[in-house]
Amino acid sequence: MNFNNPKIPRAQWKRLFTDNWNFQKDYCGYKLVLENEIVGFIAYVLSKKLINEKWENFCNISSWTVKPEYRSSSIDLLYPLLELKDYSIISYTPTPGAYEVETKFFNLKILDSHEVIIPALPRLSAPSEMKFKMTTLGANRNNERLLSLLPAYERQIFRDHEKFMCHHLLITSSKGVLYVIFKRIYKRHLPFVKLYYVNNLGLFLSYLEGICFRVPLTLKTVGIVVDNRFLQDRNISYKKTKSFFMPMLYRSDNLQPQDVDYLYSEFFLLGA
Repeated sequence: MNFNNPKIPRAQWKRLFTDNWNFQKDYCGYKLVLENEIVGFIAYVLSKKLINEKWENFCNISSWTVKPEYRSSSIDLLYPLLELKDYSIISYTPTPGAYEVETKFFNLKILDSHEVIIPALPRLSAPSEMKFKMTTLGANRNNERLLSLLPAYERQIFRDHEKFMCHHLLITSSKGVLYVIFKRIYKRHLPFVKLYYVNNLGLFLSYLEGICFRVPLTLKTVGIVVDNRFLQDRNISYKKTKSFFMPMLYRSDNLQPQDVDYLYSEFFLLGA
C-alpha cells in the first residue's frame, strides 16, 4: 500500500502497526489481499477510557485506503466492526466516500462538524474569582509532585501521551485541578494550540475566559482552537467558526459527543 502524505513521516505511519498503549487485541487493523498483493488497509486503534466513572471501550477507525480498481470491496474492511461488542466506534477523519458508507451501512452519527478558533485577547468580563495558577508538565523538575495532584488514571494518561509532542498543563485553583492537553497546530501559518483533552469540562468552561488569553501567552501562540462539542453553546467573543473538511462520526450506546476526546487516537499517532 502507498502511504504517501508529505505531512506524515514514515515513522509516524508505523505507529499504526504498533501496540502503543497495550490496548490492542492481536491485530492493529485489517488488510484486503488479492493474489498475495495487499490492495487495501484500515487501522483499528483500540483503547479504554474512564468516562463518567465507567470504563468505556473505543475503536478509532483510521487510514482506510484501497487501490482504486478494488474499491468495490472496500466495505469488507469495515465488517469486523460488527464483531466489536460494547465498543464506541469513532471515525475522526472520514473521506466523503467513507462518510457515506459509515453513516448509511454502519449507523455512525455526526460527532462534530466544526471547530472554534479563539484569539488570545484579554477578556475584561472574566470574573475576579476565576483566578488560577497554570503550570506546564514535562520539562518541569517538580513533575512528580505536580502529578501527585492527579488521580492514578490521569497520571497514566500523562505517561501514555508525554512522548507525542503535546503541551500538558495543570491549572489549579480553589475550585479544583484541571489537567489539559493541547497540541500545537497552524492556521494560515499562524501558531495555535488545539484542545485534545481536559479532565473536567465544566471547570474548564468556567475558566474559559482566562484560559483563552493565558494559555496562548504561556505557549507562545496567537490563540486556542476548541471543537464545538466541548463548548456547549458557550457565548465567546471574537471567535471564528471553521467547518471540518468532513464531519467527525461516532456510534456509541453510552456516550454523548462531549464525552469523546482525542486521547489514545490517530491524532497522537499520526501527529494530526
